[in-house]
Amino acid sequence: MRGFGFVLSRSGVFLLASLMLAGCNDRLAPPEPITARAVQRGDEVIPVGSVAGDPAALQPMQLVRLQFAIPRGSEFGYLGFNPLICWPSASFGPFYWDRDRMEAAEKDWPDSFFHVLGGHGYNVVGDPDRLFPERGEQRPVYQVAANVKQAHVEASASCSLLTGFMTGINAEASISVEWQVFEPLQRRVVWRGETKGHYKSKSPLPPGKVVQALAQAFADASNNLAVVRPFRDAVTVAPKRPELLAVEADTLLLPLVPPGTTPFAERSDAARSATVLISSGDGHGSGFLISSAGHVVTNWHVVGDQRFVAVHLVSGRRVVGEVLRSASARDVALVKIEGEGYVPLAVRREPVMVAEEVFAIGAPQKRQLGWTVTRGIVSAYRQAMRNSSDAELDLIQSDVPIHGGNSGGPLLDMHGNLVGIAVQTFLPTPGKMNTGLNGFIPILDGLKHLKVEFRPAAEIRRSLRDGSSRVD
Repeated sequence: MRGFGFVLSRSGVFLLASLMLAGCNDRLAPPEPITARAVQRGDEVIPVGSVAGDPAALQPMQLVRLQFAIPRGSEFGYLGFNPLICWPSASFGPFYWDRDRMEAAEKDWPDSFFHVLGGHGYNVVGDPDRLFPERGEQRPVYQVAANVKQAHVEASASCSLLTGFMTGINAEASISVEWQVFEPLQRRVVWRGETKGHYKSKSPLPPGKVVQALAQAFADASNNLAVVRPFRDAVTVAPKRPELLAVEADTLLLPLVPPGTTPFAERSDAARSATVLISSGDGHGSGFLISSAGHVVTNWHVVGDQRFVAVHLVSGRRVVGEVLRSASARDVALVKIEGEGYVPLAVRREPVMVAEEVFAIGAPQKRQLGWTVTRGIVSAYRQAMRNSSDAELDLIQSDVPIHGGNSGGPLLDMHGNLVGIAVQTFLPTPGKMNTGLNGFIPILDGLKHLKVEFRPAAEIRRSLRDGSSRVD
């Protein structure tokens, strides 16, 4: 049987192969509707909607990830039969989980989550019946993930008295789901918990549709989640928005670097030298120099809440960087590294145009691939929203190839001038090619959120004498 992309196998034969014959289909059970229901907890019956509380206090949430983490080779269930009625088949007997940890590709289970939690009064976004986004549509403040840790199906074949072939399946399914609630703005998990679900079919299911029993068991686990008060409390509290600037609040003036006019190929070595690799915890990202004094721009999600990070130069030298300021809503941060005399990149003052050729530099996937140069064009300008309370933020869409590890790296025009900051890539659909859909923060907007401005050196000296601004 294939369900959610996994294979259940026994002796190389797919469980519940195509054995559908005419005879008893009129007695098969139609799919049962998946809705919110009262939950039995001990001697107490918790009615629908009694736990969610004040609807105005509930933050928008959405199930964004569903994965199966059942150990490969473990017995997943059993298909029994009546030897006096059913024709023997290799499909009968135990069946096993035959895949590694994997994400579900089907939409039925997220839809179940939407209907069940919404029925309990939660503010769930991602209505499966809404085919187009509408103005003012809420975005999830909290993201929910479901990790199926255990699942088991006990099934028995219902066979035709005339032919002995299987015409339906009576199934009983149980499931254990580990839940996580993630708050993207602060990039932290705010709640973890586990619920179980159970389902027993009232009449035979069609052959090959044991997955219906599992889906119903998942819906039952979702119902049980709805009445967990710590879960309700986690999605009721509005996340605290961090201050725009974590450390500094004054405008930071930096010397203006004249823009380049020669082709990028002649300036690529200098551009690579101005690009850095940033180590932060177990991961890494990229960044770039914007001043000779060692000011580096990167993504906020690269440095997180750390004050100090390790910064690697193209020469192989490793220096310490201090996070001076950050704007998490715009996902940018400013880091100051040791030393002086660096050659920074020039910032282009005019927005890059659609169809212009651009170049990205960074460390895609692995640190060993640092200072990789890729080429593409500007595809469009888009708007992105971090959550329902944020204003829309501009993004440059480009097909220039980037991957995890490019985050925070520079996007350069055909003359090697800064036009954007790598921030996100849209992962390809499983089984399909890379889509070439990548997002970059416009450099001027990123610097604006960091309160960084470039002025001629003489103007900076006058500002320092007047005490109106500062320079580090």
